[in-house]
Amino acid sequence: SLMFIVLSGCASFVANEITSPRNSFAKGDFSDWAVEKRICDSNSYCVKTISLDDSSKLYSGLTFNFKSKENHKVWRYKVNNSNFKDVKPLANQLILLFAGYNQPTQLLMVHQQWLKQMTGADVIIVSSADDSEKFKFGLDYTSPVVSEIKRLQPAKVHLIGFSMGALLASAVEQQVDNAQLYLFAPMTDFEYSTKAIFNTIYQ
Repeated sequence: SLMFIVLSGCASFVANEITSPRNSFAKGDFSDWAVEKRICDSNSYCVKTISLDDSSKLYSGLTFNFKSKENHKVWRYKVNNSNFKDVKPLANQLILLFAGYNQPTQLLMVHQQWLKQMTGADVIIVSSADDSEKFKFGLDYTSPVVSEIKRLQPAKVHLIGFSMGALLASAVEQQVDNAQLYLFAPMTDFEYSTKAIFNTIYQ
């Protein structure tokens, strides 16, 4: 029982450190082509997502300003329409992007637009775990996401998880038969995460 108490304490410590206030400086207006939508499960538990407005024109470019202490970077993206293929290899398929903790959804929107244009799949961004009313590492989003996949009935589902978003992507993959999983810098090893945070703060 002592081990259980220690592990529970470690999990609480990790959650507390992760959910401490952070500042996000990514801002932008995507209202002309991004659609914010809430998807819900059968118990009316909902999560925020971002889809693309099919009726809108392809953006010609995006600009992001990033400020961190004394550093300031401006990233500009310009679209070359000639690069987009006529063949859409993933038509009738679904791509879900799962944001990492405190990861601005604006950053994923660049990938979302590109993936939509290049593959023909529907591409949806699922908001990060810190948007949840009660922080549960994003795992509480599993039921609404699975319900939305069942509602859309895609031929195949591609689950792309970034950092903490990998936890949710992995949980969803276990409940969807036709899913393919892609994880980037996945935060799936809680023992490693606990040690990493402990070493950072107390070393």
